[in-house]
Amino acid sequence: MILDTTINTIADKLECLNIDNGIELTARIDINTHSKLLRQYKKANFVYFIIEGQQVIYVGSTTNISTRISQHKKDKVFSNVLLIKYDTYENMYFAEKAIINSFKPVRNKKIYINQ
Repeated sequence: MILDTTINTIADKLECLNIDNGIELTARIDINTHSKLLRQYKKANFVYFIIEGQQVIYVGSTTNISTRISQHKKDKVFSNVLLIKYDTYENMYFAEKAIINSFKPVRNKKIYINQ
């Protein structure tokens, strides 16, 4: 229930950002059972939200989600990942910047001033 509220909040913010070109909400993944599910999404353009409790703690982009989430597990504590698939690398790249600027996740080190 709490996670659904967090996802609805994310969806509302994304709608306000007006960055929905090529967007597809792909998956909500419980990190404890992620391996098989993430492998099926290899080689696609994703912006991902790392979620702990009700907070988005990190936003990133990747073309290999399984490897990237495995890297995050080494230095972050989190329970869920939300994936958004983009049709092109360019759409993913610009969406990531806008999302980071909007959410300002606590584990992102860089905030983009010019998009």
